[in-house]
Amino acid sequence: MSDAFTKFEHEGWERVADKYDSVWASSTRQFIPPLLDAANVAKEMSILDVGCGPGYVSAAAAERGAKPIGLDFSAEMIAIAKKMFPRIDFRQGDAQNLPFANASFDRVVANFALLHLADPERACAEAARVLKSGGRFGFTTWAKISENPFVKLVDDAIQAHANLDVDLPPGPPFYLFENEEEFR
Repeated sequence: MSDAFTKFEHEGWERVADKYDSVWASSTRQFIPPLLDAANVAKEMSILDVGCGPGYVSAAAAERGAKPIGLDFSAEMIAIAKKMFPRIDFRQGDAQNLPFANASFDRVVANFALLHLADPERACAEAARVLKSGGRFGFTTWAKISENPFVKLVDDAIQAHANLDVDLPPGPPFYLFENEEEFR
């Protein structure tokens, strides 16, 4: 994907990081327990939380006794996460080029992060690279509009009230990996 998409995402999240709680957290936080359950996150496991945002997934993993590291491309998000959860290790970095050695983590998780990356397939390959043998990679993505009332509500509002004639850079499909078969 394009450098323009990466720039768009990075600049956008730097600009709105302080509004995450009031806009998105009530929707995305409800997926944290099922995400950690699906990844089988447990005590003493090393966890990489990719696209950690304000740190909620990392904090939930720590509550389970795991040892998380949160990673996000947004310096503003990392600053918020460090302030909210000062005992957790948060770092700025690129999910598509993880700054960790091979086989470093028991689990890698990403809560609605892949759609913000220019090359989500590369991020998945990087997650696999840093996983230890037998590790798990768990991630969430939005279900298609017909199956997701929240996304339908947002889409309906955009269609009714937004100016759709905007110059957005091309990016990966918003509903990439919406079904299991597509991911395989």
